[in-house]
Amino acid sequence: MVRLNRLFWSVTGVGLIFAVICGIPCVQAQERAVRPEASASKSPVDRLRSTAQRQIKRGQYKTAMVTYHKILAQQRMGQTDTDVLYNLGVIAEAGRRCDKAILYLQAYQRTTVKDESSAEVTEKLNNCIQKVGRVETVVFQSAPDRVPIRVNDVFVGYSPIIGLKLPISTVVVRAEQVDYYPSTERYTVVANKPNRAMIRLSKKTYYGNLEVRAEPSEGVSVFIDKVRVGEAPYTRKNLPARRYLIHLEKEGWDRWVRYVTVQRGETLTVVVKMEDTNTEVAIPALPNNED
Repeated sequence: MVRLNRLFWSVTGVGLIFAVICGIPCVQAQERAVRPEASASKSPVDRLRSTAQRQIKRGQYKTAMVTYHKILAQQRMGQTDTDVLYNLGVIAEAGRRCDKAILYLQAYQRTTVKDESSAEVTEKLNNCIQKVGRVETVVFQSAPDRVPIRVNDVFVGYSPIIGLKLPISTVVVRAEQVDYYPSTERYTVVANKPNRAMIRLSKKTYYGNLEVRAEPSEGVSVFIDKVRVGEAPYTRKNLPARRYLIHLEKEGWDRWVRYVTVQRGETLTVVVKMEDTNTEVAIPALPNNED
């Protein structure tokens, strides 16, 4: 006897609930209701969500999981979609892919407050951990700290990530932060050993330009961080954007000293009028650039 697939759906104030009666355990996939719009006006993520809804309706669960992962891949820097995580967890658990469901369901727990689904998610997670048979607790740290961490493209929180349970397997860990180069590493979870990974990100260097003009315009030496770089007028392109100690010297004239900051993509112009006091004065020592 063949069991016919039947689709039941209802619209509530919080979303669209799908339940499919089929040969595998029933899958409930939760989607927020979206106002009908022309497909051309939808964002790429909205179009993917609509595609996943149609795939679930047709019973194409593996294909829907691929579509949901495309949504996760577009959400960087800590953004996440709890409905997508919920759906992935439920579909994976129903399809007996507990190795994947464990990650999805934990990510859902970590990125949402307790709601009516919390007890169900906890039960599914515990069942999957028992079925997998062996999981280890993993800690992911990063330098700098408080960086969004994604495991197999699933956002699991901001570093340090503590208490994440993963099956014995190899996962792809990605850390990404503004003004740093993203870091992607493969990490293998091992049994009966501490599982701890440190992910280091390299800071990006941005550049600006510096122009120094002086009166008088001749014989004035220009120093950057106590190193003589030339005479005014002086131009320096592609200087790393940060704070510098600039000082100008001319024999018989008072020394001019300032801290300046070169901004990313901008040209800083420093115009200096040197002073000649015609008197012998004690010139104080230059400050340290770390002050």
